[in-house]
Amino acid sequence: MNIVLWCQGQPNFGVLNNALQVLAQKYGSLSIMSVVDPAQKWGGVMIGNKPLPVINKNELPNVDYDLVVVTGQNFLLKNVLIEVADLKVDTSKFILDRTICTYGFSLEVYKKVLSSKLSIISMNHFGALAEYTFGLPNVGGGFSFSEQDFLKFLRNPLRYFNSKLKFEQNDSIVKIFLDDIELKPTQENINIDLTLWRDWISNFNPFNSLVVMYTEKPEVLAEFDKLPYAKKVCFVPFETNLDSGFYIKPYYVGGRSFEATVDKIATNQITCFNMWEVLTSAKKIPVNLHSKSRVKEIKPGASFSHNNIHFFNWYEVPKNVSNWFWVKFIEDYVGKDKVFNIYFPFGDHRFVRQHNAKNKIFITGEDVFTWSWYDGYQDYCLDSVDLALGYEYLDNPKYIRFPSWIGYVVDGHKISKEQIKQRFDEINAARSTCKYQCVVINGHDMMNTRTPIYEKLKDVVQIKCAGKWNNNTDELKTVYGDDKIKYVHEFKFNICSENANRFGYVTEKIFDAFKAGSIPIYYGSDNNPEEGIINKNAVLFWNPDSDSEELVKEVIRLKTDENYYNKFMAQEKLYSKNATEFIYTTFEKLAKKLKEM
Repeated sequence: MNIVLWCQGQPNFGVLNNALQVLAQKYGSLSIMSVVDPAQKWGGVMIGNKPLPVINKNELPNVDYDLVVVTGQNFLLKNVLIEVADLKVDTSKFILDRTICTYGFSLEVYKKVLSSKLSIISMNHFGALAEYTFGLPNVGGGFSFSEQDFLKFLRNPLRYFNSKLKFEQNDSIVKIFLDDIELKPTQENINIDLTLWRDWISNFNPFNSLVVMYTEKPEVLAEFDKLPYAKKVCFVPFETNLDSGFYIKPYYVGGRSFEATVDKIATNQITCFNMWEVLTSAKKIPVNLHSKSRVKEIKPGASFSHNNIHFFNWYEVPKNVSNWFWVKFIEDYVGKDKVFNIYFPFGDHRFVRQHNAKNKIFITGEDVFTWSWYDGYQDYCLDSVDLALGYEYLDNPKYIRFPSWIGYVVDGHKISKEQIKQRFDEINAARSTCKYQCVVINGHDMMNTRTPIYEKLKDVVQIKCAGKWNNNTDELKTVYGDDKIKYVHEFKFNICSENANRFGYVTEKIFDAFKAGSIPIYYGSDNNPEEGIINKNAVLFWNPDSDSEELVKEVIRLKTDENYYNKFMAQEKLYSKNATEFIYTTFEKLAKKLKEM
């Protein structure tokens, strides 16, 4: 298959690589022929170690290709198609990289949905988000409804389609009405909502429409289920036998709002239903990732033991098991006599489920939802273990929230509240030497959480890349003996984004910056990491959905204004009282569970 890449702005290399892997698995070998870069900025794309030739978009009609894979961030496919309208090329061959990455994708099903001229009637911005993700033009409009207004709309849609929008202004607030229904804006700029709404109305297809809403109320679902629509979906957080009720299990919701969970389904950040089946026929086909595996043979990860504590599915046998956090914690809090079997996600999940053992504990600090190689662990194996620990906010008697950063702040030895607080006080007192300006230490950037920050700031501050990713110095190893904290201590700023953005997924990265006395430049956990523990005013947040000019201004001011920098650093970085209480309570809860096994 011959592929042309179209870079609509900066590529998301993690998504792009996954998309190319999907195409290769489904359709055989790929030949990446060239890159079209309308902005003339990101043409230097490398596949392997080979730079791809860059062509002008006007040359595209002369290229013999099978598919144009459009890559980039925060744009609609229809805008790209408008740009190529005068080129006289086959626009059905254009497809988004993020669309290819959706579960259940094939070119055949994509073309089927595209040719069906689907329209989505949704209570909130689900339709517009599906348009963004699946590359389908005009499937969803702007504005959202309350539950009762949406049901009212669905009972007599023709009446409302033929009504004109009315605007009422009260002081600075503008309210929008469609007859007796209030429409709520979903965008910061109301003109965007108006444009989306008008486009949707003018392109609406009554012969193939999908109705989508969500509710947490069983009585609303019951009312929705009676409506005479052939294709209707209502996402709910409870089990139901009604055909239109699509149950989202608690571990997908985590600590976010239910509305945010539904949005993440539309953008393929949560995979719990085959969305292609939803779009084509509103079929309720759950995606049970733990029921499938890439290979038939069960391949567990590395296993090893220390006394009565047995570890499985780690990525390698460590050199000093006795110094592990979990060994120290269990021996200090529970003792050495009890047998425990501890599992990690670096091997086949089926081994965890089938391993016949007692006192089974599953532990992960990894984002098991984003990375395909953790398929099967999205439910934390709760049906097969006695206890699970992770970063998600789950309400389950067999689960304790235990984010991995805890082990980097406090070791596993039994410790008093006063000692825990002392650790946080030491972190709050840390100050960088400011010998250098900015550092980033990472092995990869597969989900594109660091590259945009680096590109935005590289002309503002001098950035040393001391990890494998984008490496430009060997100082960390040759001068500082791979002591990360000692090295970061020399820098005023530390770009320390997570590998992927998922609410609750907070690792040691931001805490290491604090420990080193460096200012974190951070992106992760929906930019609300560990609320009540981390002082957000002591962090510089990267927002991928903004131009980040405010971040740039803040970096420049902190770099040049010594008084402002000293005032910034004088803040409490971690709320030590809350942080101490969280760790102490978590330790006590975990110790109690282990003793009860």
